[in-house]
Amino acid sequence: MKTSTQIKDGYIEFEFIPSKEDPVHPVEHYKLIGSKMKIKIPEDVNPETIHPDHLALITILAIHPFTRGEMIFPKAVSKRFFEATQVVSRYKCSPVDEELEAWNASDNSSPGLAFSGGADSTAALAVMPATTVPIFMDRPDKKGSLYDKSAAIESCRQLKLLGFNMQVIECDVEHIRDPVGFPTDVANAIFDGTDAIMLSGETSVGEHPIPAVRVMAEVAMVAEADLPYERILADRQEHQEDKVDDAIAYDACHTAQQLGSKLIVAFTESGGTAGRVSKYRPKAHIVALTPNEDVLRKLVLRWGVTPYNVPSITQIDGFFDLAAQYAKEEGGAENGESIVLVDLVAEMNSVTTDLWVSALIP
Repeated sequence: MKTSTQIKDGYIEFEFIPSKEDPVHPVEHYKLIGSKMKIKIPEDVNPETIHPDHLALITILAIHPFTRGEMIFPKAVSKRFFEATQVVSRYKCSPVDEELEAWNASDNSSPGLAFSGGADSTAALAVMPATTVPIFMDRPDKKGSLYDKSAAIESCRQLKLLGFNMQVIECDVEHIRDPVGFPTDVANAIFDGTDAIMLSGETSVGEHPIPAVRVMAEVAMVAEADLPYERILADRQEHQEDKVDDAIAYDACHTAQQLGSKLIVAFTESGGTAGRVSKYRPKAHIVALTPNEDVLRKLVLRWGVTPYNVPSITQIDGFFDLAAQYAKEEGGAENGESIVLVDLVAEMNSVTTDLWVSALIP
């Protein structure tokens, strides 16, 4: 994806030119429909002072779901910004200016908050410093749209009366995507490491809740396919807890990665074993076996986990048998494939935690 910018009539305009390999229609109900967007430049901002790293960040936020192969920024970015983009696995970023100093906030800078006018952003503002600058991205009205921003605008007005340096900035970035808005938020939530996603109140009471859920699921699946699993595992090792069961959970994920195993099967009575495995974000799917129905319901919300209700296990052999059964019947494993088994024996008889690697045999 090649991008460029120009300053025109008080706006900074972005243009996006997809290459043949860019997925402008990544899922059935979500697509890129525009090649240009613009943002109103505040009167007190000199456009010539906008840092190239900031232009690049805007570019990524706008068209990340539709880029594959290479993203060419409007201007060369700093080395530090370029290195930060390496968490993205499906495309490379360029150009880079090795001599460009990365942007750093000055000592008298104020934090900013993307303010939507809703309950979530209002609650966030309440716990942020009093010097926080709320910023409402005011998208222009489109003919036939049911979007009503009157409540949000009123919230902005009230914040000004309370003394906040409220900024309302016109921006049509959401109109380059169809449907407008939330798919990019969903993808970003996945990349940020959230366990579960759900529709907001505004979306769930709309006219098309079922297609909205379908789009959300499709976007999540596309985003998860692009997660840099190896890098996530390496990064999270640095924050590993100094506990045996946490070390076992990490080793299970690392072993699955090394062997190319498609499944990790974990027995858990409290949900802790499967939860600890989940936090390391293995590429392998996690099958959790639990005798506790309350735990099963909780595990449904954990990333990458499919839980099943099974009888209590008192012998290790019983765990092997159940693991093989569910790996084949529910996990799609075939004879001869390696799966990783995590057995928290401490949950059964207060002894220890074990990691097993088992090959399914005829």
